[in-house]
Amino acid sequence: MDMSVLAGSSVTQTGIRNPQARTSTDFAAALAAARSSAAAPSRIQSPLRAALILPTRQNVQQLASMLAQKLAARFAAAGLPQVPAVGFSVDGAGDIQVSGKRSDLAAIDTLVSSDADLQRAIRATNAVASHAYGIENGGPLQVQRAYRMSSDPQEIVAQYASLFGGERSAATTSVTFSAGTVAVTAAGQTWVTG
Repeated sequence: MDMSVLAGSSVTQTGIRNPQARTSTDFAAALAAARSSAAAPSRIQSPLRAALILPTRQNVQQLASMLAQKLAARFAAAGLPQVPAVGFSVDGAGDIQVSGKRSDLAAIDTLVSSDADLQRAIRATNAVASHAYGIENGGPLQVQRAYRMSSDPQEIVAQYASLFGGERSAATTSVTFSAGTVAVTAAGQTWVTG
């Protein structure tokens, strides 16, 4: 501790300060010394704050639009054409798969694998789309509503059996980029365009 900060306060032989001997001037001096010796705290953004995106169709559309802008900029910088279409899906291990009827898929794969920001955007769009699509098409509220409205609860349980137990899987989603636009495909059909 900087002893000059304690000037004017009494310190006993044991090193314990006498609080009655401190004055407001001593406190102000200590505060000024602490401020001058400490660097200004950097603005820290929680990684969770940026990662929490509600799984709604509107948010998927916004993510798709932002991804389209990133892909357009990266393709332009790399000299890659935006047509024909190229697809991006995320496998169970979190790896991004590139697909399409293009001769430059290897170059696109290299572009994506070397750009962490682009990878995050592709993964986020796919993940949020998967959940949002699942909620809209067979989510828990839909099952509850169908169960309550049905005269045959066994039929509803059988209809939604894939949502229960270990066989449950999220909707298969992917994104396709073409001509500056990203289309989100879910269950084999275009679901959202951004």
